[in-house]
Amino acid sequence: MINKLGLFAWSLSAAFILSSCGGGGDDEVATYEKIEDEISAETDVKLDLVMYDIPTPVEVARDIATSGAAYNKTLLNSSSKAGSYSTNYKKAVNLGIFIADLSYAAVYDQTQDATSYLSSATKLAESLGIAGAFNQEMIKAFQDNLGNKDTLTTLIDVAYSNADKFLRTNDRASTAALVLAGGWIEGMYISTQVLGNANKSAENKSIYERVGSQKLSVSNLASLLEDYKDKEGFGSLYGSIAALDTVTYKKVSGPSNISRAQVNEISKSVNEIRSEMVK
Repeated sequence: MINKLGLFAWSLSAAFILSSCGGGGDDEVATYEKIEDEISAETDVKLDLVMYDIPTPVEVARDIATSGAAYNKTLLNSSSKAGSYSTNYKKAVNLGIFIADLSYAAVYDQTQDATSYLSSATKLAESLGIAGAFNQEMIKAFQDNLGNKDTLTTLIDVAYSNADKFLRTNDRASTAALVLAGGWIEGMYISTQVLGNANKSAENKSIYERVGSQKLSVSNLASLLEDYKDKEGFGSLYGSIAALDTVTYKKVSGPSNISRAQVNEISKSVNEIRSEMVK
């Protein structure tokens, strides 16, 4: 198991040497809107806190699969939309969303969908200036292991760690925060949509409790986003996440006590945030 303090930004590779591999050179670097912000010690700690507490996309997908819920592609953001996102904000949050969708497809052994989401994530990563994350060696490793979900999910977890290191050491904390927020929202969206209006049962208990356990995660995420609330695109997202923290999750006393009504309220808020991200 990889320590979550080192895991971040949804990307795929067993050997993600972001600073040196992956080709493309200066032409790739010139294609993205680079948003730099020096990472303070306080922000670095906040990133650690969020990453330690937040579930990985693979963990969320496994909870859903373990519940016996059927795979539902209609819940995912369309992989064909990758080319439609033009701002750094939209690219970053949807990179997180696409990697969460990729994790979901991989856990369910949906190889065609997993390949599509890998392609979409690659496109957004290139546009964000982290093309090395999706170098040809990584893509080949992924394609060679289609149908082997244990290997694919390990690739995702290893990539998590290396992408985090790249974004932090290259003064891109705000981009890292957006990728993280996008992935978390997508995991919450899929989880709450799978639950729907169902009462808690032996089968869906793990999803109920996963949703209920996110009270600290959303609080830490709101605190992280607050550092960038004056940047373009961040204000609205920070406000929505902060409201989810202080209004909606305030009513949840603990993972085992979350009610169907509370899940429905969380689902409504998450759906609204996610709709703004993907449009």
